[in-house]
Amino acid sequence: LWWLIEWFNRYFSSAAIVGNPAAEVLLREDGFTAPVLVSPQLGVDHVPVPSVVLEKTSKRVGFVGRLTREKGVEALLHAFAQIAQQHDGWELWFVGSGPLQEWLLGEVERQNLSKNVVFTGSVDHEKALELIESFQVLVLPSLDVATWREQFGHVIIEAMAVGVVVVGSDAGAIPWVIGDAGLIFRQNCI
Repeated sequence: LWWLIEWFNRYFSSAAIVGNPAAEVLLREDGFTAPVLVSPQLGVDHVPVPSVVLEKTSKRVGFVGRLTREKGVEALLHAFAQIAQQHDGWELWFVGSGPLQEWLLGEVERQNLSKNVVFTGSVDHEKALELIESFQVLVLPSLDVATWREQFGHVIIEAMAVGVVVVGSDAGAIPWVIGDAGLIFRQNCI
């Protein structure tokens, strides 16, 4: 039924508005030939949260999102383990929850990183903003998979809005969102 609705919409639409170039590519791959306008539909309208209780540290790396395979959290933990072995005092904060949380906790124990890795679990939006402001670097290491691609990565603009350095993979729309305001790495290479 869904494929019929999608086909109907593509066939009878005279134009489309999408939130990023990756979405336009998906439309084109599905045979959409009408004009497409790429226009970001998300933004932020907040200023730094005045009630921040966490001090910004130059050695705090953060991830905010679902703890799932497609978000690249396994690779992030492995890359962080290499940093933590070579440099003292670094912290990795996972803000969020998901099906990989137990595996990540076990891996943290196995690699003796308990003093370096913090899991906050799910938090409300205001608390997430406070945590983002305490990071020196926010990393979004997402992976393109057959059933999912990062369509925006809203956490990236949240971090940029408060002056946090952003680093992301080349998955989905992440490079487009970061542009020249941060660093991009090839997915699956960390």
